Amino acid sequence: MCPSLLLLLSVDVPRCGAAYISPPSNVKVLNTSSTELHVSWSPPVSWVNISSTEMSRNPPVSWVRMSPAITAKTSTVSQLTYTVYWRVSDVDTWVTHNTSDLEYTIRDLQDCTVYLVKVTSRVDNMESASGLTAKTTCLNDSAPEDLVLSESGDDVYVSWTWSPTGLVVVFTVTWYRNNQLLGSINVTDTHYTINNVSLDENLKVCVTAVYDNCNSVPVCQTGEKQTSGKGLIIGLSIGIPAVLIIIAIIIYLCWRPKPSQIYSADIEIRGRQSGGHNQRGEAHSKSEELLRNEFYAKFAKQVYKKPTKNALNHAHKNRYADILPFDDTLVRVSQVEYINASYILGKRFIATQDPYPDQDDDFWQLIWDCDVCVIIRLSVDNTKQASQQRQLQEEDTGSISG
Repeated sequence: MCPSLLLLLSVDVPRCGAAYISPPSNVKVLNTSSTELHVSWSPPVSWVNISSTEMSRNPPVSWVRMSPAITAKTSTVSQLTYTVYWRVSDVDTWVTHNTSDLEYTIRDLQDCTVYLVKVTSRVDNMESASGLTAKTTCLNDSAPEDLVLSESGDDVYVSWTWSPTGLVVVFTVTWYRNNQLLGSINVTDTHYTINNVSLDENLKVCVTAVYDNCNSVPVCQTGEKQTSGKGLIIGLSIGIPAVLIIIAIIIYLCWRPKPSQIYSADIEIRGRQSGGHNQRGEAHSKSEELLRNEFYAKFAKQVYKKPTKNALNHAHKNRYADILPFDDTLVRVSQVEYINASYILGKRFIATQDPYPDQDDDFWQLIWDCDVCVIIRLSVDNTKQASQQRQLQEEDTGSISG
């Protein structure tokens, strides 16, 4: 028999002696990949035991439901469980999963598809109501790749690659500082310049591909802290790859004949009678020819797998048509529209070409902006101007020796 207490009950409230349970709270649905949705929730905020007319909050996983016949003497323990429901938005059939945990990952879903998800609380044969959450799975397992942040004066240049072909997407670029949103923009290119932002470890940039209202998994990159010239030299001296490169350069510089030796050898050849030969000069010429042939055999027919759009747009500033910097590693220099220079081995080195006479200012601006302390030249300038200067030096040397 029910307790002598007058209650006004709606038709949806359980009968006397049963218990009413509210739905789970804080239900969240996140798209973690193109085929998965992660669902999490908190326990019900309240439930009512009709037999004792008590209200409780923040229930544990197991809770006591009093029997109306023996309210004050005994009790039974009921297990609180949850049921996760999901289905495609235009399909009527639900798929379910029962669990006692506060989270569940729905797997093996279709990519770029809207799913309806709900979570209910359950005790014995009683189940709570629940609201619906609509969530779209990610675009697919593809995502922007090779995300690179580079400093360009007072701006930050962001570039990335997109490998899927035949799929027209829009990229959402979002940037944060100390996890605070600074800005967001949609672009169709694979690069974007963030104006008036400094590149440091507190800057975070994320790029997401968007297609037909569904997104790819975002790719994020944090700005690297700018190091001083001394810190760079110390890092190079203790790094194993850097040590090997330095040793190779030293060996090359020691093996290569000095310019004075080359000039004196040329003068000696001119001073000899016609028909004379310099065996050392011939051997040196043959070795250079063999080295040149080997280089072209390996690299001349190399096919670029990354875009070089910026280099092709400034073809007149490239000394060689087959040595072009990639867009994602191109060095950006303030007040310079373009310079043939690329970051290599991360940002520890910069490879650039011998500047043309009208590019000297651009070259030194690059040295200044990037705080370069050591310059190593690995090529010989064979331009007409350099040849004339060398001939004058040889004539001066010949007149002194004569």
